[in-house]
Amino acid sequence: MPDKVKTRYGIAEWYGREFTSLNAPQRRIYAEHALGESEAVAVDRPFFDAIGGPSDQPSHDLNEGDIIWLVAHLERAISGAMQLEQDHWEVLTLEDSNIRLQAAETVSRENFETSLRSRLRPSRPD
Repeated sequence: MPDKVKTRYGIAEWYGREFTSLNAPQRRIYAEHALGESEAVAVDRPFFDAIGGPSDQPSHDLNEGDIIWLVAHLERAISGAMQLEQDHWEVLTLEDSNIRLQAAETVSRENFETSLRSRLRPSRPD
């Protein structure tokens, strides 16, 4: 077990600030600090698609980049419960990840939460 365990947070939790309130230079500064030298980022498929989706020839060589992007999607089990399923993974450089993140269209927190709620608790027919 390592002597020092580093806690890392996702984009939505950078320093307790909403992602939509950050400008491009702020996003870059927070991303570089939060991601460090080499990390894995777990996201859902819609988010990954919003930042460009899978590369034409995705790399799985851990020596070719700085960030391992782990992509999952929600799947409804036979029991009706939602579960995470593996979708895709690839290795990107910090620079490529930065370019993708800065080019993405932002979504308001309200719209994100509404969409998430509708996916987790879909309306039932009467």
